[in-house]
Amino acid sequence: RNEVVHADGAILKLPGTVTTLRLVDWTGDGKLDLLLGSMGDAYSRGAGGGVFLFANEGTNGAPRYGAPQTLIRVSQK
Repeated sequence: RNEVVHADGAILKLPGTVTTLRLVDWTGDGKLDLLLGSMGDAYSRGAGGGVFLFANEGTNGAPRYGAPQTLIRVSQK
């Protein structure tokens, strides 16, 4: 079942076509953060995907994700 995910008070949206997500304690604080990678459009000259971190500012039981932190920028080719 698909669910809308909010980050930084808005619906989470990323550039690219397909997004893969992982829950991981990236920040080392014991809370599961969202780590997302998006793929670019392999069939055109549009922008590629990138890798983004959304830190959990809530709890594991009631996560609240903050603004995205870019780990790998979206490619322009």
